[in-house]
Amino acid sequence: MQESQQNNQPSNNGKGGLILPLALVGVLLAGSIGYNIYQANQIGTLEKNESLNSDILKNETAQKDQIRKQYDSILNDYSQYKARIEDRNNLLSDKEKMIQLKNQDIQEILDKDNPTAEEMNRARKMINDLEGSVKNYKTEVARLQKENAILVRNVNELNSQNAALTSDNSNLRENNKELTYNYESEKNIRSKDNAINKTKINELSSTLSVSNQQITGIRVRNSGKEVEKTRAKRIDKIRVSFDVDRNSRTESGNKKLYVAIYNPDGTLGSYGNAKGGQIELRSGDTANFSDAISFDYTNGQTKNLTFDWENETFQKGVYTFNVYENGFKISQAKIALR
Repeated sequence: MQESQQNNQPSNNGKGGLILPLALVGVLLAGSIGYNIYQANQIGTLEKNESLNSDILKNETAQKDQIRKQYDSILNDYSQYKARIEDRNNLLSDKEKMIQLKNQDIQEILDKDNPTAEEMNRARKMINDLEGSVKNYKTEVARLQKENAILVRNVNELNSQNAALTSDNSNLRENNKELTYNYESEKNIRSKDNAINKTKINELSSTLSVSNQQITGIRVRNSGKEVEKTRAKRIDKIRVSFDVDRNSRTESGNKKLYVAIYNPDGTLGSYGNAKGGQIELRSGDTANFSDAISFDYTNGQTKNLTFDWENETFQKGVYTFNVYENGFKISQAKIALR
């Protein structure tokens, strides 16, 4: 910087020519001293400016280092906290992108050798914003970690419940297999029983029945004429007659009836030259019979049967005639002789 300086020259109108040279010397001397003072001031100013610039540079470097330390601390905190997250949630992606963008802008400024004051202020503002973003990030991570811990507990509980349910399901499968086996076995047994029962029902429903039973004492005269009598000494035979009822469930074919004749004293009577025997009843008991009568049966038709029982001597009392078919006693008729 250049400065101009003007000095007023004193005049003395009362002096002569001697005074003029002295005045000129004084002026030159004063000018020389003024110049020297000016030069000293200039040098001092330059030294002060250089010292100030040095102080400013040192201050800026210190501020830069301080900012870098703050930035590095925040970045290190962020990096460490981020590393603790094994599975980052998508909710953090936007925050991470914003932090990365701020990080790039700050790093770009700090990488410069001589950043301007405006850039340093902008870096300082971005670092403050970054610090807030990192805090929010940490808060969000802490919240997600807490939720994740709850979810982990819930998952563990669900896994335990699932294991218990799997075990129960396995047991139910085994029980189901056993029940299915038992059901199939029971079903087969029932099917067989039903078949047997159906067969039994068919057999039972096809059992014949009789009606219109008639028992009379018959005396045969010399002429061959037959007359009814009720005195034991006057009859030659007992005639038994009944109708075999029609049954739609009974198949046509040869059928057999078993007849048991009981004397008044309870003994089983014989029927001509027939050989009697024993039959098994549906009740599990057995019954004696005097003779078996075979006949042809036609489905849906009524059949009348008549047979005579001849005996050398008839006794007074009640004679009983039982008829059996298909293991059942289907008829009983009695006659009392005097």
